Amino acid sequence: MHGRARPSFGMTPTYQEKIKNSTFFLNFQEWYDKLMSLPTKKAAFLKACDHQMTQRNRKLGNTRHFMHDQLAVAIAMRRQVATVTRHVYATVELSGHHTRGQVVLNWSEDWSGKMDQKPNVHVVTEIDSDLYEKLIYKGLED
Repeated sequence: MHGRARPSFGMTPTYQEKIKNSTFFLNFQEWYDKLMSLPTKKAAFLKACDHQMTQRNRKLGNTRHFMHDQLAVAIAMRRQVATVTRHVYATVELSGHHTRGQVVLNWSEDWSGKMDQKPNVHVVTEIDSDLYEKLIYKGLED
């Protein structure tokens, strides 16, 4: 692979390290369990919706299940939840052997290269986890 770009699967090593060391993510399972035990109909509904994915992740030993749909809604409601974004080119790979249906991002700063396309999406790379948590709790109140 000498001389070829290393494939990116959505996160830079720096971002992976931030996630790995984030207090929010390290304590996520505890926070998630507390959230799912709220005695409200909305929390029960969310738990039912999320149950299959949560059980699958736990079976695989992954305690970092993240509620992406809820995060997207939180950002739509309060733009300041997204503290850092990157404007990148994204496409859906439809003919690849290993990536059919996968979103492919070009993280490169050099837009004349690889895909020869201009940025078309904003990808959130950092969030205000305190604000996100407050919005989730508020949304689950009866």
